[in-house]
Order: sequence, then C-alpha cells, then structure tokens
Amino acid sequence: MVLGRVAERPNAPVLKTDDGQPSGGSNPSSSELIKMKDSIVMSHYDAAWPLYYEEERKLILSALDQWIESVDHVGSTSIVGLAGKPIIDILIGVKSLEDTDKQCIQGLESIGYQYIKNYEEKMPERLFFVKYKDGNRFVHIHLSEKNSDCWKRHIAFRDYLRNNPLIAKEYEELKKKLSLCCQSREEYTFAKSAFIKVIEKKALPSKPISFQIKKANLSIERDAIINYLLPYEIYSLFLIANLKDKEFPSEYYVAKRENEIVGIAAYFPIFQSFSLFTEYSEVSKEFAHLMTKNHEIKTFLGIADCARDAYLELLKLGYKSKTDFKHVFMELDLENFHFFDSKEGKIRTVEEKDIDQVVILHRYFHHQSKDDPITEEERNKIRLSQIKYCLEIDNKIVCSAVSNGMVYKAFQILGVSTHLDYRRRGFAKAVCSYLIRYFQKQENAKNAVIFTDYDNIPALRCYHALGFKITNEYYFANF
Repeated sequence: MVLGRVAERPNAPVLKTDDGQPSGGSNPSSSELIKMKDSIVMSHYDAAWPLYYEEERKLILSALDQWIESVDHVGSTSIVGLAGKPIIDILIGVKSLEDTDKQCIQGLESIGYQYIKNYEEKMPERLFFVKYKDGNRFVHIHLSEKNSDCWKRHIAFRDYLRNNPLIAKEYEELKKKLSLCCQSREEYTFAKSAFIKVIEKKALPSKPISFQIKKANLSIERDAIINYLLPYEIYSLFLIANLKDKEFPSEYYVAKRENEIVGIAAYFPIFQSFSLFTEYSEVSKEFAHLMTKNHEIKTFLGIADCARDAYLELLKLGYKSKTDFKHVFMELDLENFHFFDSKEGKIRTVEEKDIDQVVILHRYFHHQSKDDPITEEERNKIRLSQIKYCLEIDNKIVCSAVSNGMVYKAFQILGVSTHLDYRRRGFAKAVCSYLIRYFQKQENAKNAVIFTDYDNIPALRCYHALGFKITNEYYFANF
C-alpha cells in the first residue's frame, strides 16, 4: 500500500498502523499513521479541530459576510471524539448560488482557497473549495443554498452522529477499515457514501409508510418482482438470479404499499438463508420478524443499506453472527477488467467428478474442517451454482470460483477458494479471470460484484488487480 503524507497537524494524536493504539507527541513518523494512496490520513480526534474551524469561520465572515446566510462545522472533525481525516469541513449556506457564486469564489480565493470546479459535474448544487497548509489539505468548504437538499443532508448527518454516539462509533470503525482497504481517495469516499446515505435517511424527517407483507405467488408475481428489483440489480443479484432460475428452491415475500412494491425478501431452504432488498427501514425490520417466525435461519445476507436494520432486529430476537458479518462489497466495470492467466495447471469448468474437491475448497473458505464426511447437501450447493471454474494441477483441484449466473447486465462471483498449499501463486486471479471472461464474451455482461472480509488482504489485492473497486458494505451473517 502506497503511503500518504504525514499528518497535517504536527501535534495531533494519530492511529498506528500495527495495533491501532494512539501515539502522542509531536511530528509523528509515517509509520505511525493509517494511510492510503492519494494522501488520506486517519487521525484520532483532536480537540484543536473546533479551534481551527473558529479561525476559518472568522476569515470567511470577513471575506463574505454580506453574501452568506450561515457557516457550520460539519464532517467528522465536527463530532467530538470521532476519528477521521484531519481536514476541517465547513458548510456555507447562501440565499442563491446563481446570484452570489462569483462574489463567493473571489472572496474565498482572496483568503487562500482554491475553487475546484470539476466537482460540479456530479454535484451542481454545491461549490467546492480546498485550502492547503504545508502542502496538505487543511480545509474543505462546501457552499450551497441554505435549506437546499445538499445543505440539509450535511446538517442532518452531523446532528445525527452527535446525538447517537453508537452510530458515530460504527461510522468510525467503517472508515478505519476502508482506510486500510481502499486504494484511492475516490474509492474511499465512494465506499463510505453508502453508509452516509443510510444515516441521512434516518436523520431527515419522513412520514412512516403503511404496508403489508405477503408470501409471493411466483407463478403470477415473478415478473413484477424482477421489475421492482431491476433498477437495483447490482445490490440484489442474489435475489434476481435465484428468482430467474425457476428450478431453484426458494420462497419469496412481497411488501406492498397499496399496489406498490416497497420491498422483497426471500428464503432459500437449501442454505437456510434469508436475503432482502428494500429502501425502507421499517420494511427491513418487519422482514426480520416474519422470517424468523416462519423459517429456521442459519444465514442472513444483503447489501448494508437495507440489511442493517434487519440485522439489528435479528440481534434483538437472539440471533448473533458467529463470525464478523460485515464485508467489503466490490464492483467491477468490465471495461476496466484486467485479465490474468496462470502458467501452472489447467483452468476449466467444474465437472461432476470434481464436486467433492470443490466442496473441500469451500470448507477452507468458510473455515470448516476438511476431514468431516461430505454431505449431499454440500454437493448440491455446488451443483446449484450455474457457472463453475477451477484450476487443476496433477489431477487435483486447487482453486475454484463459481457464480449463480447472469442476471441482466451483471453477475456475482461467489466462493473463491484456494487450497492452503497453493496460495499466493495468483491462482484466484486466474480462475476469476476465466469466469469473468466467460460472462463478458458469452453473456455480454457489463458488471461484476463480489464481497470479501475486510481483513482478507490477499483477496482484496486480487480483486483490485482484476479492476474491482470498493463501493459498499455487505452483510453476511452465520448464526
């Protein structure tokens, strides 16, 4: 991992890379910092941050007083006790961007800020400015119309974290994990944005919805459920792929507000697993209650945006994951796919004679004993995967990867496993490459997704090398 710059504030306590313990003192060395590429540094909370904000606020008022409606300290440095990048985020509210943009740009430039115009392509409702100190980012200014959606989101997120210290701690832990996993500032920012959006939804006032949940009649409702999930294909691949496969054993449930679908959940008996997709917190919670009432649940999975509330309900109901349930969710735009081959062995599709060996590899993946007798249930789980590739050396299957098939534009890679004696030889990259190339050439796929443990550094390096980027968090809980 490429190292970033040293901390912007020489007296700020920092996070060590080895054990996470704080280190006091001045002028910390680069080895004492959690860093990423593109000069992002995670620092423990610094009591000087509010003071830096006050200094900048006075400067801003002196330059723009007649043009602005409000100045607020936002972002991680505005939350007491929260670790974050040691960059002060300031939100400026104006009455009208159209009427004041020129004056504000000139005024902020006069006190040392740089106007970054290219960010407006993605966020035209906001002007973005950066001030540097000693060559490092010191302050970010977000300038938008007061009471606009952009302004409200910043304020709501800050206030929610200030009033909910447990959520603030969860956000801090996510940022620490991402700071070790992401390869760039852009990837880091995008990856944590999913969590931010979830919290913004909770923080901003909204009317509760009235809905009913019923078991789906797939002979009638299959197409309607697929049409509901399709705009969220990347985040609901498991649900759609198994829904398209009419032979796959499953039970689907539909949450409706009058005649409008507002959520989907499914139970897969062979895995004793439950998955869901919804944009509504209350629907997510109700799915958790319904599933535990009607089924034996051993596994729960879903994109964090909608799975988080369901998991919290499962905790209240006495379910607790045996392993760390939070995983890195990664996406690949196949235009950025990098193919890798192997100079050793032969890569081919999995045949029936290989099933038992692939089961053993999957046990490595799930940290299970390889010596227990193989069950027919384990074999069937492998057979149900529509596309299966493996690498064979001397008649031994040493690496495998599978997929539950093409959805529409995207597919999911599952169960990437390498035999313990054959790791660190690039086999996973090669097998995944063949799997991806199959979907690219045979199915005209545009995107792929995968999830893995935050601390599985070899896997993260493998997927980054193939072109994957971290975009979200995925819940995979085993009870």
